[in-house]
Amino acid sequence: MIAPTNGIVTMRKTLFIVAALAAAACKGPQPTEKAIDLAKHYCEHQRWSQAAAELKPIMDAAPSDWKVNYWYGVATTNLGELTTARAALELAATAKPNNVDVAVAFAEVLYRQKEYPKLYALLRSTGAAMSSPVAYNALAGYAEQIGDYDTALNATNSAIQVDDGLSAPVRSDTYVQAGMLLARIQKSDEAVRRFRQAYGLNSQNMIAIEQLKVRGVPIDGTTALPPGL
Repeated sequence: MIAPTNGIVTMRKTLFIVAALAAAACKGPQPTEKAIDLAKHYCEHQRWSQAAAELKPIMDAAPSDWKVNYWYGVATTNLGELTTARAALELAATAKPNNVDVAVAFAEVLYRQKEYPKLYALLRSTGAAMSSPVAYNALAGYAEQIGDYDTALNATNSAIQVDDGLSAPVRSDTYVQAGMLLARIQKSDEAVRRFRQAYGLNSQNMIAIEQLKVRGVPIDGTTALPPGL
């Protein structure tokens, strides 16, 4: 039997490595990534128990992926397991400081635990650091539920100040939220101004249109107002 030449051996080794890499690629996401995707799907459909169960084995192994802690925290928050949720979201927040999604999820735990000063500080710092109307609008919503209308109004104004880079329809929603808050605290003239600004940004915003009609404001060429404080 003739022994293979060095060139043939080298070629075989190369083909083996290529085949191994191809096989690894075909395996797709690693188990942790699959679990995260599945837990996200469950959370998006409010199947909290299934989401938590999917991630629990990974949590027990002290995961390094912040998304595991984030989605586990979201799921356990909605299951009422606030201590567990807080521990998970604190880890996610440490790994991803100023991540808006993490901050808003963490804020929900703080709200349920009635730690309002920490909630305020978290969303204010995230809103400022990330120029995030989402964080400020979340702060406004929590502050209103707490009955702190001054903080709520200041937060909606902050959201308006930092929303310039967003699309007009998204910005319009920020003005609608501000208008709804003003209407609920009986500041009707200011509420109308915000709804007209919302309409100016998006003439298809049905909430703005409905709120203006209820208040007797005609929908015509004079309705829209420019954005701004």
